[in-house]
Amino acid sequence: MSRALRWLPALAWAAWILKSTLDPDPEPPPIDVAHLDKIAHLVAWAILAGLCRWAIGPAASSQRALWVSWGLAFGYGLAVEALQAPMATRSAELLDLVADAVGALLGAWIVGRRWR
Repeated sequence: MSRALRWLPALAWAAWILKSTLDPDPEPPPIDVAHLDKIAHLVAWAILAGLCRWAIGPAASSQRALWVSWGLAFGYGLAVEALQAPMATRSAELLDLVADAVGALLGAWIVGRRWR
């Protein structure tokens, strides 16, 4: 698979995140779980960073690829929170960024371990 095509899953997932997080009229979750929003952020950004790590591939230095994947995903989280800030039905939250950062690190680390 070409390097460019390896990025398509990450780009598709990033587009889904953007659509979901900028929806001005989100549906309430079907279940009532404490901190579900933070769990969703952690999982979504873990998947995003994991897909970025996969796109970078096994040839890259594992430490460098981990931090590049994390940086791409976390930077995307910062952008999403900045876009949500002026919205009337959304808000930018520091704890969302924390969940994004932790999820991104976990996702990049888990996928990177595959190539150890």
